[in-house]
Amino acid sequence: MKSLAFLKKEFNKRKKRNASYSLRSFARDLEISPGHLSLLFNGKRELKSRQALKIAKTLGLSKSGVKALLFDVASEATVVNGARQDEERVLRDDELALISSWHYYALLSLAKLKDSQYSAAWISQRLGISGHDAEIALNRLSRMGLIAKKGSELIRLEKPLRTSKDIPSKVRRDFHRQWMALADKKLELVPMTLREMCSVTMVADPENLTKVKDLIAEFKDQVCYEMEQGNPSEVFTLSLQLFPVTQFLEEN
Repeated sequence: MKSLAFLKKEFNKRKKRNASYSLRSFARDLEISPGHLSLLFNGKRELKSRQALKIAKTLGLSKSGVKALLFDVASEATVVNGARQDEERVLRDDELALISSWHYYALLSLAKLKDSQYSAAWISQRLGISGHDAEIALNRLSRMGLIAKKGSELIRLEKPLRTSKDIPSKVRRDFHRQWMALADKKLELVPMTLREMCSVTMVADPENLTKVKDLIAEFKDQVCYEMEQGNPSEVFTLSLQLFPVTQFLEEN
């Protein structure tokens, strides 16, 4: 990808001038998170036009340089996890309804552990769900092409999986409700050393919401990157809620 090749070339140029210059240093200079930059360089995230424009301005590119970079981003049909973006698995509402319970996504993450087992009994033990529910989840995710069995190992297939964004849907609302219900349960069961739940209330201009959503997406990438370092042995969930607490005025 030309746009990422440009960034990598810029990174290597800076590292050549300073041997101690790291990916984290480059991320700091680009004003993005190290985790997000790493995902970009590894082809696991696409470079959005908005972010490319921000990076171009941060690097002080000329107008022609900015235009060239944005053209590259727009024309690349970015590859993520070896698949073109238009080959991503976008879950329809009927598919999401089949796997909307929290343990389906926890099971998908279990498949990334080194000791993962294609076993309802093992999954039941790790997630604290019934063997019956674990068996149903295994079979359903397998039929949907999201997991596979390799010997006794549970394998998560790498095709990108996502749901459509900003489209009202009862299925999606129910999906988020069951995650909030699980968080409420864990508030009582999980010690404070293993959880972090907080909130902040602020005044806001709704016009900034799109930019804030982009920041949240980058933050989630960074959290995933940091949590998966070392030797992952457990599955965690990060839930974020951003919503108005005031009644919108008619003119807004």
